[in-house]
Amino acid sequence: MEKYKPITKKEIERLLEFQPIFSPPDFKTVRGGGFGYVDYVPEVENFYRLVSQSHWCDYHYNPSMVEEVIFNPEYISRANLFQIKSLLTYCQRGERFCDGHRGDMVKNGVIGRILKRLTVIKEEGLPRQNRVAPTGELIMTPARGQFMGNRGVLHNKEGELTAKRWTHQQWIICKLQFKDRKRELMSPGCYTELFFHDEATALTAGHRPCFECNRERYNQFKAAWLAGNPEYGFGPKVSIKEIDRIIHSERVDRKKQKVTWISKLKDLPDGVMVSFHKECKEYFLFKNGSLFSWAPNGYEEGFRAEGGEEVYVLTPKSVVNTIRAGFVPVQ
Repeated sequence: MEKYKPITKKEIERLLEFQPIFSPPDFKTVRGGGFGYVDYVPEVENFYRLVSQSHWCDYHYNPSMVEEVIFNPEYISRANLFQIKSLLTYCQRGERFCDGHRGDMVKNGVIGRILKRLTVIKEEGLPRQNRVAPTGELIMTPARGQFMGNRGVLHNKEGELTAKRWTHQQWIICKLQFKDRKRELMSPGCYTELFFHDEATALTAGHRPCFECNRERYNQFKAAWLAGNPEYGFGPKVSIKEIDRIIHSERVDRKKQKVTWISKLKDLPDGVMVSFHKECKEYFLFKNGSLFSWAPNGYEEGFRAEGGEEVYVLTPKSVVNTIRAGFVPVQ
């Protein structure tokens, strides 16, 4: 599975170096043409080489939706970082279907407007890298979440994320509000606040409900986990640490990579997440016989799935059994 790389201030500045290059109205994007290809000048080639890197690619973007806004200066002037990624992905991938597309995006001012917006985003400051993807990776996005989570202290005293992605095996799902408690995000020595789009995302990443702030859901989860996984021989009084230990072995391997397993869609309950590729670059929520593409700000319109098709399941196996036993994820 490809390691997620966040967009940093430095990455934005690398793109902004092209702003004065592309701004002259007489800037030439091509040197000439050939048989079946466009010969772009080095500056255009280098720009799109940067844009094609994984942290600038939106693997879930909808081309038809981007087409509706790509030439709207007002939309671009208000776009957030996630939307900028979708716009750049459209500019970069359009060459597959139309020779000269990348150059046209420069000549007609689209790239210039995107770079102008990135200048503002850089000055305003980047969002924190504390949203959790279904793979368990921590991503940077302005999209908000319905739930909070905890894996331990993952940041330093300056409030910056370190290389750690957990410090204990108790990965939990918390309520956003509990007993009027107020927290300063990423305070020194305190656990790192993580956020999830919904409970299905959190469960797929390998988290489970918190005993303290989410007691009712915790009790429901534990009862369903025991009912769905009788092979472990645990009784109702088993320590949650034993369950956490099993879930941890199902969510990451020894190389700290996401664990997936193969199943047919027809054998899965609603509320699990799957991918068609082992690399898990795109994930889908399975619900009511349809698949809904996941994105940080929500799900795309669903499509009917073939029940006999094999997929890579991202949700830990014992958690899938928990859902099958009656624990319905909140969405």
